[in-house]
Amino acid sequence: APLGMTATRNTDPWPVIPNRASGYEWLGDRFENRPVLAPFIAFSAGALLSSVEDLVKWDAALSSERLLTRASLDAMWTPVRTNDGTAASIDYGLGWFIDSFNGHRITLHSGGTPGFSSAIYRFRDDALTVIVLTNHADRIVDHLAIDIAGMYLPALRRPERSVDPDP
Repeated sequence: APLGMTATRNTDPWPVIPNRASGYEWLGDRFENRPVLAPFIAFSAGALLSSVEDLVKWDAALSSERLLTRASLDAMWTPVRTNDGTAASIDYGLGWFIDSFNGHRITLHSGGTPGFSSAIYRFRDDALTVIVLTNHADRIVDHLAIDIAGMYLPALRRPERSVDPDP
C-alpha cells in the first residue's frame, strides 16, 4: 500500500483476477496446464502474484529509503555469517543472493512454482534491474536475465559461443 502496488496479492486461486496468467509446462510434444499452488502450501515460495508495473514500484523503493532504511537495505545485501561468525557456504543476505558478473555487483533471486518461473537481478552499481516473469515452468530465467542485461550494458554480455549449425 505505501508504494501504490495495487496488483500485488497472494495467489489465492479462487478470486477472478483480470489478466491473471495461467501456468504451463512442456510435456512430451505439447504444453499442458499446471495446477495452481494454494497460498497456504506455497507460502513465501510462490505465494505472491504481481504485475510488472507493481514490481517496478517495488524495485524503485529498493533504490531509495522510501520503504526501508539504508541500514536495512545494506543488511539485506550483505552476506550473512553462521552463528560462529564464519562465512556461510553461499553468499546470501536477507532474502537475496549476493553475486557478481563480469565485475558488476548483483543482488538477485530466482524461483518458480508449477507453471511459472521468475528472476530479479539488480545490478547495483549500474542502476539496472532486470525482472523476468514467465508462465512456463522449464525456462532458465537466470541466463535470460543476464542476456537482457547485456543488451543494455555491453560489459555484462556473456561471451559469444559458437552457433550450432544444426540446432
